[in-house]
Amino acid sequence: MVKSFIARLAALSLFLAAAIAPAAPARADQSRNLDWSGPLAAGAQLSVSGINGDIVADAAPGQQASVRAHVSSKLGDISAVRLQVKQLSNGVAICSVLPGEKVSEDCSHSDYSSDGDADHEIRVDFTLHVPRGVNLQAKTVNGRSSAQGLSGNVAARTVNGSIAIATSGYANAMTVNGKIEVHIGNPNWSGGLAFKTVNGAIHLWLPRGANFTIAAKTLNGGIDAGAFHLSEDSGRWFGHKLDGKVGNGGRALTLQTVNGAISLGAN
Repeated sequence: MVKSFIARLAALSLFLAAAIAPAAPARADQSRNLDWSGPLAAGAQLSVSGINGDIVADAAPGQQASVRAHVSSKLGDISAVRLQVKQLSNGVAICSVLPGEKVSEDCSHSDYSSDGDADHEIRVDFTLHVPRGVNLQAKTVNGRSSAQGLSGNVAARTVNGSIAIATSGYANAMTVNGKIEVHIGNPNWSGGLAFKTVNGAIHLWLPRGANFTIAAKTLNGGIDAGAFHLSEDSGRWFGHKLDGKVGNGGRALTLQTVNGAISLGAN
């Protein structure tokens, strides 16, 4: 009985000592910048991709493109993060490479090794300055994508984040969790344009004189295309759907969400 009591008392003493011991100080945020710049002519493509972080782009004052990757983390080893740059025949591809991440030479795909640093939530936020007439491709997974005041064509893709684009060219945008807001200045796009999300609204503005064929649908939310004198179809699909032609039709336009409204406005 005495030995049992002493053992319990010792255990209680250890517990109390741990409870009143000062907490270890939280590790401070770490951060560093990785930079690239180079000339890009109109018609070239700047492709930027990451995993965790935003991509924010605006117009460059000249023909010099610049990319800044702001790397930050509380736990991960950011000293090992690098910026991979690949010159392509039609421009340049740039991506962040995290510890343990294997990235293809052209940044088109990546995967993690088993001893990677993926769980340490390293974040890489990109800030881009895009020259006039240069096309932009922006891809991330967890982060928003914003491209404002551009004059080239834009393709933006993320999974968890919103997308906002304003360009005098044309654009495509796809996300899963986030809204899409796009202003397009060029009515003469080639191929089809698509704007898709699952959880979020889609708001698109096109030039008033554009000719196109539209297919829009949402499960939970209305569709407003009154600016082009179009109205929802009724009685043919559960939810809300609009199929129509503006002007001479021809160019395909797809707008699709599940939870969110769709609106089509005229510039």
